[in-house]
Amino acid sequence: MNFYDAWWFLFNHKMFKDRCGESCFEFCTDMMVVKVNPSSRVVEDRQSLNTHTQVWLETGELIGRELSHDIDLDCGGDTYEEAIIELARLVKENYGG
Repeated sequence: MNFYDAWWFLFNHKMFKDRCGESCFEFCTDMMVVKVNPSSRVVEDRQSLNTHTQVWLETGELIGRELSHDIDLDCGGDTYEEAIIELARLVKENYGG
């Protein structure tokens, strides 16, 4: 899936629809830009090891008016585009298409 298709898949997915059928995808998704160790792809306690930039996303289903956090959807990528594509893959795998 390319970035454009992934974005619109997520934007239109039923898990992000409010009671009126409007998309809340952007409201339901948190983004962080972090530096990680390029070897392990995790944030190390020794900051000098964290030299590689990644974009991390967290999201979850909108339940009524409440946001949830589904740890099975936590993901990231070297770019925002890569992270969105990975999130779309995980949403499709966990919540269907």
